[in-house]
Amino acid sequence: MRHPHTIDLPSFRNLVVGGGRHLLESTLVPAGLFYLLLTLVSFDSGVIAALCWSVAVIGARLALRKKIPAVLLLTTALLVARTVLGLVTGSAFLYFLQPTLQNFLVAGLFLISAPFNKPLLARLAGDFCAFPETLSGHPGMRRFFQRVSVLFCR
Repeated sequence: MRHPHTIDLPSFRNLVVGGGRHLLESTLVPAGLFYLLLTLVSFDSGVIAALCWSVAVIGARLALRKKIPAVLLLTTALLVARTVLGLVTGSAFLYFLQPTLQNFLVAGLFLISAPFNKPLLARLAGDFCAFPETLSGHPGMRRFFQRVSVLFCR
């Protein structure tokens, strides 16, 4: 008899493929587009291309009624902020300084979401490993993600 809180992890290959897909569409492709257009055209073109990719991926997922991974939403929101600041100031320095500042923003989002039933950290974890509802809804699991969200901010 299976325990009601058993987690059936997908195979290592499926974890790598799924995680790799999230990493590719939310980070690697926008970075590659940015670099390509930066070197071939201009800074502004690179910034806009990276943002357009992320928005297009979200739009495609919405149109196809597919789940939008939390990591894609988070990276796109942060990319919007970086793009606006980069384009308004025209400063590559400020554009590249922002990842450091974004760490503080993400920590703040984790802290703000900690009191809720499903903190942001739990949503991000769910993108890489699907937990059964019996486990993700368990009060002990909710407390775990709430505490880890607060711990991340320390």
